[in-house]
Amino acid sequence: MKADLSSFNASQREAICHGCGPALVLAGPGSGKTTVLTRRLQYLIEETHIPPEKILVVTFTKAAADEMQQRFETLSGAGLPVRFGTFHSVFYSILQENSKENPLSLLSEKEKQEYLRTILRREQLGEERMPELFQTFAAFKGGAEADVSSADEIVQNGLLRKNPAQQNKTLQNNISPEQAARIFEAYRQKCREAHKIDFDDMAYETLRLFTETPDVLKIWQTRFSYIMVDEYQDIAPIQERLLEMLALPEQNLFLVGDDDQCIYGFRGAATELMLSFPQKYPQAKQIVLSTNYRSRRGIIEAASKVISENKSRFAKKQEPARKESAERAVVCQAFPDKAAQQRQILSILLERKRQGVLSQTAVLYRRNADAQALLSELAAHKIPFVQTRRQSLYDHFITADLTSYLRFIYGAHSRKEFYRIMNRPRRGIERESCETETVEFDRLLRYHHYDNDVTNNIRKLASDCSRASKLSLYAAVMYIRKGMGYEAYLQERGADGEAMQCLAQLQELAKGIPDLAEWERMLKSGKEKAKDGCKERAVHTGEGVRVMTYHASKGLEFDCVILPDLNDGCVPYKKAVSKRQIEEERRMFYVAMTRARDRLHLYYRSGTKEEPEAMSRFLKILMQDDA
Repeated sequence: MKADLSSFNASQREAICHGCGPALVLAGPGSGKTTVLTRRLQYLIEETHIPPEKILVVTFTKAAADEMQQRFETLSGAGLPVRFGTFHSVFYSILQENSKENPLSLLSEKEKQEYLRTILRREQLGEERMPELFQTFAAFKGGAEADVSSADEIVQNGLLRKNPAQQNKTLQNNISPEQAARIFEAYRQKCREAHKIDFDDMAYETLRLFTETPDVLKIWQTRFSYIMVDEYQDIAPIQERLLEMLALPEQNLFLVGDDDQCIYGFRGAATELMLSFPQKYPQAKQIVLSTNYRSRRGIIEAASKVISENKSRFAKKQEPARKESAERAVVCQAFPDKAAQQRQILSILLERKRQGVLSQTAVLYRRNADAQALLSELAAHKIPFVQTRRQSLYDHFITADLTSYLRFIYGAHSRKEFYRIMNRPRRGIERESCETETVEFDRLLRYHHYDNDVTNNIRKLASDCSRASKLSLYAAVMYIRKGMGYEAYLQERGADGEAMQCLAQLQELAKGIPDLAEWERMLKSGKEKAKDGCKERAVHTGEGVRVMTYHASKGLEFDCVILPDLNDGCVPYKKAVSKRQIEEERRMFYVAMTRARDRLHLYYRSGTKEEPEAMSRFLKILMQDDA
């Protein structure tokens, strides 16, 4: 019996009924792409009689894979053996099947650090630098795996040729490119010898396997005749290369995505990969899902005007499926300062809490650090919230560094605290020089007697600690930042804007705190408030406003979305300077705008006559239309 497709629009039906050969489906926000994917699965199995075990459906997250599988099983009414999985899970299966005699196991984070520690020691790199070197190594690996010229070149040249910014960071950390490459390959070799696989290395190892053993590749090409990929705009070059290899010779690739929502450049995703698809596959069908079932017309039109400023994109137009209402969909408003902006946000949230619709509300920021002031206000006003971020201010490494400094300065010179701060900034102090639980500067001087630079650094540190111990806590924090060189150390190590803002926020928090004990209580209370703010939604009202970054909001939707701080330097972020970076920043803003169903609030600071602020350049096209 033929499936009833009467409820679908023409472009959706075209995508669902696509048979053989490559196809690229451009699916804008709210266009029903997941429904199209699951319906096409049903069509392939029921109408064209493709064996379900011959179909591979690939997504980027386990949650997305599970959701799609559940929706398909609900639709089909049976547990058909279609293979759903993330890129990593598919690659892991391939590697496991090829290693039956010596089964692979995933490398734990503890094992990873042990391997790296062993290799870094072999390279005669100091113990106290391990945390920053781990970070550098992770950046090196990420950059290298974005290159796919060949399996060998990924190891040898990936980072150095493709990521000059990361190369500079490597050099800032006093590791030569050659040394970084040596560490890189030694680490992978150690993993292979132990039959371990690093989660981040799965794509690379699969490409190496396919490149070195074509017979294995042929087995997997035969196993899957049809490959479907969701969120194709997020693909990295190495993943694209593996898809190309797996899809041969039939090339039954069905790729669904939106180049305007490509926002993961730091993971290797690039719009060029999607834009070049028609050139790589001239026979490919291109289908545009242009009907938006999510947002009101005003939101769609505003977002479309913003994204139209990008040059590297497929030209497309979206039309709303919803009927328009009299209420204005998009509100763009200026405020003299952050405090006025904050009051307006709180007013909206309190009213939506009263209405019982707080869970359908989101406040989205370009960076996690920008949300910190609002989170404190939400806790103070008992507005429940759900925060999705990697790290709170109170858990940040800078908070831990400053606290260790303060404990050492005001306390008994504990060795535990000294280990954390002794080379932040770099002073050349060796870990082995601290032989007792209480650090003695005279003992450190005797141990390092052969090096005048180090002994001078130790004398200065002793003098600085003595001086800071006589200061108020606020003044001590300032002295650690400026006088003891901690802020300069962060800048030299390439700390990002979020880290520097964290440092400034801690300085502000130190105002009015009389002593170390109160500082410790403040940090503990801050952690608890952040947790309580998130818990309160379940305990009291069953809901909470979502506070998250543009990145974290992707794939979600809300009745009401508020986008604060739309000023140049924040949106787009000040470090985005090239055309490519600005276009990705604009795509992030577009993603944030299109999360809104009914109401979109765009807020920026105009400043004062004496100190004006620059409105985000992304808003200018909307202002021109209002003029």
